[in-house]
Amino acid sequence: GQDASTGFTGSDRHNNGHAADVALRLADGTRLSTNNPEHLPIIQNFIKEAKAAGATGIGAGNGYMGDNTFHIDNASLYGQGSAGYWGGQLDSGTYRSRNAPQWLKDIFT
Repeated sequence: GQDASTGFTGSDRHNNGHAADVALRLADGTRLSTNNPEHLPIIQNFIKEAKAAGATGIGAGNGYMGDNTFHIDNASLYGQGSAGYWGGQLDSGTYRSRNAPQWLKDIFT
């Protein structure tokens, strides 16, 4: 979570511990990237499993957080934001589902 003692760097979804920005790594320490076709199935599986485990908000891909960090949250269950997915570059000051990669859209629909 984030609060006045830790500082505020993410959206309010991170408040009270209902969201995390995560990086995935292989056993050898290699950080996974959506730009690497060998990594993408592992990332997709992780995100599918996160959603199955209760994640209601996921941001990933198309330039979002450098293509190698992923936002996972269940904040909508606690009145912090709405459920959904997003990715890509900033669009009118925010990230949008229309800019998310197709594979992420497929996981959510």
